[in-house]
Amino acid sequence: MNMAEKEYIIHQLYNDISNLESQLRHNHEKIARLKKAESGISNELNELVDHKPLVFDPELTSYTWQGKYAEMFLDIRNGINYAYTGIIQQTEDLLNDISRKISELEAMNTSISNTISSKRSQLAHLKA
Repeated sequence: MNMAEKEYIIHQLYNDISNLESQLRHNHEKIARLKKAESGISNELNELVDHKPLVFDPELTSYTWQGKYAEMFLDIRNGINYAYTGIIQQTEDLLNDISRKISELEAMNTSISNTISSKRSQLAHLKA
C-alpha cells in the first residue's frame, strides 16, 4: 500500500469515527429523553393506580341509595372503572415500548462503541 492510499484510509477512519461518535451522542440524548419521559409517565401511572379505587367511593348499598338512579350511577361507575383499566393497560404498554426502545438504543450504543474501538485499533496499526 502506498502512502496516498494509507493517508486516504486514515482519513476515512477518522471520518467514520467522527460519524459514529456523533451517532453515539445522539443516541445518548435520545436515551436521556426517553428515561425522563418514562419516569414522568411511571409517576402518573402510579397516581392513576392509587386513585382507581376511589371510583367506588362512597360505597352504595341498598340502605344508602337504591332504585333506577342508583343503578344508572353504578353503571356509570363501572364505565369509569373500565376506562381506568384501559388507560392503565395502555400506559403500561407505552412504558414497555419505551423500555424496549431504551434497550435497543443501548444495544446500538454498545455496537457503535465496539466499532469505534475497532476503527481506532485499525488507525493505530496504520500509523505505526
